[in-house]
Amino acid sequence: MGKAEGSRIMVPKLTGVDHVHVNVGSWHEAEEWYRSVLNFKRVDALMGWAVKNGPLTIENPEGTIHVALFESNSPERTNAIAFGAPGDEFSRSPETINKTTTASQ
Repeated sequence: MGKAEGSRIMVPKLTGVDHVHVNVGSWHEAEEWYRSVLNFKRVDALMGWAVKNGPLTIENPEGTIHVALFESNSPERTNAIAFGAPGDEFSRSPETINKTTTASQ
């Protein structure tokens, strides 16, 4: 794991962005837009997640960009980016992860 500049907090080595969460009013309309404009398609292997409150995950033709579409009309929308990192980078205790999170705020 890498060290944060000027501190003793260990941060995971990120490999990239795994996926981005996007809140939409309609899965169908959003999926159609991403298909027609960017040629994205459903990730069949993740369709089990596409249930109430779960994401419909789509990807570009190369499978290198993933978008998790969350259907919601709630005014309380959330945004999230999921970073990719090797599993051993997150084998630290929850206490250490909490310190890292608190230090970055």
